[in-house]
Amino acid sequence: MKTYIVVPDSTLNFMASGDTVVPALEFQKLGCKIGTCSDFFKKEVLDSIKPEDNVLIYFMLHDESHIPMLQNLKCHKYLRNGDPCKSDGELFRTDLELHEKINFDCIFVGVPSDTNLKFLEEKGVNAFPFTQCLDFTGQKDSKEIFSNKKYDAIITGQLHAEFYPVRWRIATYWYDNNQQYSSVHLPHPGFELDNLRHQYVGENYINYISNFWVGGVGTGHADGLHAKFLEFAKAYTLPLGNVPTYMHPRAKELILQVGINNTEEEMRKKISSLLENKNALKERILEYSNIMKEEYSLQKIVGSVYNAMQEKTYLK
Repeated sequence: MKTYIVVPDSTLNFMASGDTVVPALEFQKLGCKIGTCSDFFKKEVLDSIKPEDNVLIYFMLHDESHIPMLQNLKCHKYLRNGDPCKSDGELFRTDLELHEKINFDCIFVGVPSDTNLKFLEEKGVNAFPFTQCLDFTGQKDSKEIFSNKKYDAIITGQLHAEFYPVRWRIATYWYDNNQQYSSVHLPHPGFELDNLRHQYVGENYINYISNFWVGGVGTGHADGLHAKFLEFAKAYTLPLGNVPTYMHPRAKELILQVGINNTEEEMRKKISSLLENKNALKERILEYSNIMKEEYSLQKIVGSVYNAMQEKTYLK
């Protein structure tokens, strides 16, 4: 039995490699064959695939000519979903449209909330979690990181009151209180590796945010466990914001949940109480980091998806 991991051609130049290339390379360590759509949809490759083999398609097929090729393959077929809904707000619309043509054995869901899993179940679609994950290998010594922290807070990424309301609210709080707290906004670097706005991506990003005690997060419109939740854990920086519904329960408790329905006074009390006791904050960060490393490591998440394909555990 062979397992193929097929990623879009564009991922080779995609900034967020932690959600694309890095998991694919981890699959390769488990014996899978990885490649782009251009690599996979060749006659010699397709002719070599046997009925017992697995094929996992990342996200979507952007070349319409690949659809009949995948339809005609006699093997186990899987789809990895990223965002459960596009701008129209309709859950899994494009995924289900492709599923109707391909009949995937299972859709691996990037946002495995109860709402999303129940929705797919009601559609008669097998589903299995494939959340964001991170390689915590090489995480630096916590004592070294804590001794070198220089600033109170960081906000990273795009800021928009409508699309990222929690992150926007937290950023506004730091701006309004810049005499009391030292804070930085690091803009989004852009999505193409050959056209980045700044150098802070990947490990460079984690090294940079480790200078801060806390950082703003938000789940966005999709209830997403975004990379920041994991990157902050590796950097020993505590997230502030709202949390995904399906996140590890203790990790949710450790995140300082602010910026949702809080008054300014409530935010002030919560944030000042958190930052005034650095020893307690260190312990909170360490516990959060350990949980995230245990629950959402690259090796654990990719391993569970690999086993799901090999053992068909998504049927249990």
